[in-house]
Amino acid sequence: MIPIDSEFSILYILYIALFLFLVSGLIYSKKKKTFNSNLIFFSIYTGILIYIFSDKDNFIEGKSLIVIFLGGSFLVLHLIIYFLAWVYKKTLSKN
Repeated sequence: MIPIDSEFSILYILYIALFLFLVSGLIYSKKKKTFNSNLIFFSIYTGILIYIFSDKDNFIEGKSLIVIFLGGSFLVLHLIIYFLAWVYKKTLSKN
């Protein structure tokens, strides 16, 4: 079951945008190892989310809000960890 509400559409757009960012970084960047590991983690939690989306019972009685929160929290945590790793690498290279 794939819901097509506006909230879920925003979640889908964010996942597609992050996927395109990771794939373009893997293709065009010199830091392929970083983008490859990020793409692996992205694939893992996307697979978990697809498993959650496949159960119709996760979208009845207000449970869809939990699914949106879970999907959004995966993205936010990934971006926070990516940003912190980027800042850490930049501060190490300056010293």
